[in-house]
Amino acid sequence: MIYINVHSVKKLCQKMNTTFVIYALNVVTTLIDLKAMSKLVWQLYNDNMISMEIANMLLDQHYNRVNKS
Repeated sequence: MIYINVHSVKKLCQKMNTTFVIYALNVVTTLIDLKAMSKLVWQLYNDNMISMEIANMLLDQHYNRVNKS
């Protein structure tokens, strides 16, 4: 199992643009179990590092949910 340090992701968010962070997190989603990824996304949201829209986009991608809009 691979562990992702939330503090490291926060620093990445501060240094990189949102699009890159989404891409980077999508790359590692295959390495993280569902519960850990969900916890990471909501931690980033709760710490005001990402918006609700970005959190939902990440979770949609992670859970392979389709946007029906």
